[in-house]
This record gives sequence, structure tokens and C-alpha cells, in this order.
Amino acid sequence: LGTTKQSTVGPTAVNSLMSYNYAGGSPYKAVTLAFFSGLIEIMAGILNLGFLIQYISGPVISAFSSAVSIQVITSQVKGFFGIYFPGRGFVKVWIGMFKNISSIQPYDTAVGFACMAILYFLRRLKEFNWCEGPDKESKRAKVIKKTKWLLSISANCLVVVLTSLIAWIMVDVAGVDVLNLTGRLTKGCLLGSFLGNSIGM
Repeated sequence: LGTTKQSTVGPTAVNSLMSYNYAGGSPYKAVTLAFFSGLIEIMAGILNLGFLIQYISGPVISAFSSAVSIQVITSQVKGFFGIYFPGRGFVKVWIGMFKNISSIQPYDTAVGFACMAILYFLRRLKEFNWCEGPDKESKRAKVIKKTKWLLSISANCLVVVLTSLIAWIMVDVAGVDVLNLTGRLTKGCLLGSFLGNSIGM
């Protein structure tokens, strides 16, 4: 349940979960929060404060990462199955899931499992010797190995782009609205708007 090369589970995941509590549904507040968090991280790097992590024991970090993993799963399970009901927190979410299990949306669930399968396949892709040929030191084998490695480390990005493209084709082009989507997002560069408003103030 800990960190992998493909996905970081730790303080970053906690920050993403906590950001919504402070920013709510406002993208400008989220950009402001990210901006000042970045400034703090830059200052910590300049002052070489990384040594402070040595004072945190391994078991504490391991337990923290496992707890965060469970919390991340809990926060995403409603959207994974396309179920929406009021209530937050570990206990309320799982009780609500079992109470509303008959409301599971098959299309959202199918997309969720398909994405998991693609992620797992791309993660294991570099372990297979497909199309590399008998000579492992040839140029062709090296290019294919590098391509597999690139696909494996960019799996999350590829899945997001692919599913976004499919959702756009289904909703805007084909007019088939069977998925629960985030909705319309604000156009433009949020960071530019944030800096403009800050200068104006």
C-alpha cells in the first residue's frame, strides 16, 4: 500500500485530499494554495531542511503511507462505482456504499476496472520481451525496451488523456451521456488570473 514508481502515496496524497477542504470548489483558491505551498517547499530546499526527515522512524512512515492509501481508496470509491451520497469520512463512506450498493452505475464501474487493467498492464509491460528479437543488444531491442519503459512510467498520464478523449467523443461528438463526469471547467490559465488578481490587490 506504499509508494511506487508510478504513484506517490504519502504527504503528496494527503495534500491533495486536504486541498479540497480548504479550497472547496474554487480553482482560484486551489491555485493560491498550490502557489504558497510551492514557495514553502522552495524555501525548505534552499535552507537544506531535508535532514529533518531523519528524525522520523521507518515504522512511522510505513504506517503513515498505509493509512493514507486506505484513505485515498475510501475517498475515491464513490466515484469509482458512480455512487453519490452525502457523508464523508471512512466509516460514513463505507456504510453509505453498502446502503447504496444497488445504485452502482455499470458504465462508470466498467471504465474504472478498465483503467485499472490498463494501468496494471502498462506497469508490467517492460517485463515482457515482446518484439525485441533474439539479439538483446541490437538497436531495435534497445529502442523497444526504452519505449516500453516510457509507457510504463507514463501510464497514469496516458490513462487520463485516453479516458478524457473518450469522454469528450461520447458526450460532445456522439451525444451519449452515460458517464458521471466532472463537468465544465473554467477556461484559461488560472495561474495568470491568480497573479493578475494579486497584482490588482
